[in-house]
Amino acid sequence: MPAHEFPKLRPHPAKSLAAAVATHTGEEPPWAEVAATSNYTFLRGGSHPEELVERAAALGYRAIGVCDTNTLAGIIRSHVAAKQYGISLMVGSRIACRGTAASQPDEPVPDVLLYPATMGAYRHLCRLLTLGKRRAPKGECHLWLEDLREMHEEMHAVILPRREAFVDACSHEQLVQYAGLIAGYFGTRCRLAAALHSHADDGIMLSMRRALARTLGISLIATHDVLYHDSSRRMLQDVLSCIRNKCSIEEAGFALHANSERHLKTPRDMHRLFASCPEALEAAVTLAQVLKGFSLDQLRYEYPDEVVPEGRTPMGPRPTRRRFSSVVA
Repeated sequence: MPAHEFPKLRPHPAKSLAAAVATHTGEEPPWAEVAATSNYTFLRGGSHPEELVERAAALGYRAIGVCDTNTLAGIIRSHVAAKQYGISLMVGSRIACRGTAASQPDEPVPDVLLYPATMGAYRHLCRLLTLGKRRAPKGECHLWLEDLREMHEEMHAVILPRREAFVDACSHEQLVQYAGLIAGYFGTRCRLAAALHSHADDGIMLSMRRALARTLGISLIATHDVLYHDSSRRMLQDVLSCIRNKCSIEEAGFALHANSERHLKTPRDMHRLFASCPEALEAAVTLAQVLKGFSLDQLRYEYPDEVVPEGRTPMGPRPTRRRFSSVVA
């Protein structure tokens, strides 16, 4: 009989992280991941925010953005972990809009990463999420692309188009329309994301995204659109996808991802993937540098303005009331 009849499918996370640190202690090229989804995006992310930040620091990332869909729920844990492991955190949220007010359901509306660079822009992001949640039933967020029109001047956007939108001609035409609308709202603060997940048509997809970026007049930015920190979490992420789609593993089919590539890769791997598009890699590092000036450490409680009569202060003496005596005729 073997010593271990049922061997573990994956090593202990602590051991795998130690191996990653030992392997990547050398000088790594500059890289920052702008689109990492944690388990605070319900039934999509397969890792805790702390795990994503810890692994990014171990791999030598310049920064990481943990952007959960229509929420900032995981940002505090990400912030604490980033301070602990000495890596810059890009504070932001992934906005999943429902299209325009006149659009039809199931149209290829791209997600948008919103990254505030100042406290004022962070307030705008919080108000936007509050608006969407007030409109919707509990657990949902209903936002339209028009809601992004009046964003703060220090808010940066990254458009994340669906891969399927580049396959169908009609869907691609609608994608160009929606992406053009978003690019018009943000101008030079808008970027178009490109992600390569080891599919057979990666080269074609990258060329189409570069062409779309040129059409929109914005820059292309590289990302890996991460769903978990380590490839061993792929099985867990498959289970989450089945729960979300209310089906079994045998019935899931194309609802599951084709491979386990949606994990944090080394900076060298990312530079190899985007060797033909170095400007996209540079755009990711540049965005991280722009956003470095804002941190959750800047949050402070701000007391509301006191309403007091003109010429008085909130700490001054209370005005005396004039008393009127009744006159009996």
